[in-house]
Amino acid sequence: MADSPLRFLRELLDPYEPLLDRLFLFGTVYGTWNVFKCCYYVLSGFRRYILRIGASPVTVAKLGEWAVVNGATTSLGTAFALDLAERNFKIILIGNSDTKLQNTAKEIEDVFGTEVFGILADFTQGLRVFEDIKELLTGLEVGLLVNNVAVRYDYPKWFEELSTQRMLHLLNIDVIGASMMTHTLLPQMLKREKGMIINICSSIATAPPTPLMTVYQSAMSYIHTFSQALHYECVGRGVIVQALLPSFVQENTERTSILAPPPHVYARHALNQIGFSSSSSGHWVHALLGWVLQFVPDSVWVWWTRGVNINLRSKGIDEKLVRRTALLNILKHSKDISFEETVTRKRSQSQLAPTLTQESPTIDRRRSHSFQSGNILISKH
Repeated sequence: MADSPLRFLRELLDPYEPLLDRLFLFGTVYGTWNVFKCCYYVLSGFRRYILRIGASPVTVAKLGEWAVVNGATTSLGTAFALDLAERNFKIILIGNSDTKLQNTAKEIEDVFGTEVFGILADFTQGLRVFEDIKELLTGLEVGLLVNNVAVRYDYPKWFEELSTQRMLHLLNIDVIGASMMTHTLLPQMLKREKGMIINICSSIATAPPTPLMTVYQSAMSYIHTFSQALHYECVGRGVIVQALLPSFVQENTERTSILAPPPHVYARHALNQIGFSSSSSGHWVHALLGWVLQFVPDSVWVWWTRGVNINLRSKGIDEKLVRRTALLNILKHSKDISFEETVTRKRSQSQLAPTLTQESPTIDRRRSHSFQSGNILISKH
């Protein structure tokens, strides 16, 4: 009696035995393939993030004496500049904050004693900015370009909520900025048959569609694809092009997390494993996160990120209203000037701003006569 259920099951499945054999074979092949992929990722990661340390191609001898760090006033940009200065590169900082450029240049000079200067630039001002930068860099042997400049949303937004000005601002900086800087410096690298271009985008570039981050994710995806395509264009021509896809980088030094390495740690790890492929996470923690997330179905990712971003949008709107209310209260209760006068003055200034911009020189020749340490060269007022 005990064997009767098993005998019945065998008799029931007997006609389907050829199909079951095929399914078993398919399952075996599929399982073996996944085990092979897992081993490959583990060994590749070990080779890239462990064995590669100490053998980086990021050296002055292999690339050239100058390194340009775009977006140098951010914490990650500053970390890359400091690490490159430690590797004996002369540093060119590009950013949109005069004070931060001065502070970063001073820190590099004080710590490493290397030659450094800054270029104050606003990438939203159009083609002329890049022409000015090209003129300023003429004659310098630039061996490495780090494109780190990027802007994000203040908080997640529906696509129709983005203002035209904000969308153009994001695209001009994230897409046009990296493309034009690469176009400016790549020819001289190809001519010397040595050089390196590092485009820092974000792990969101390779993630499934992320609602409420449409334009930002699209811009990062462009930088990633642009870097990969350019990488294959430059194969055999002496220039390395690499996309970096960081996840979370620790901005607050008071709080630490193993999932978010500090900027200087990320920069060191990323530079030590450059050259293995056309794109990389830059740090083993981020690579592990990316490997885990690839097993998450796209539908689950879309559902989860949509819910999270809707909540973040609500919080962002609330915080914006609180800040706006506090500002209005300060202006209304000001003893020196009324709220109406403030609005009138701001409108007058905004109307005059384009005229002042047009009349001001593109490059301040008095401050760009030499490339001494700590100089800030004005590429756009």
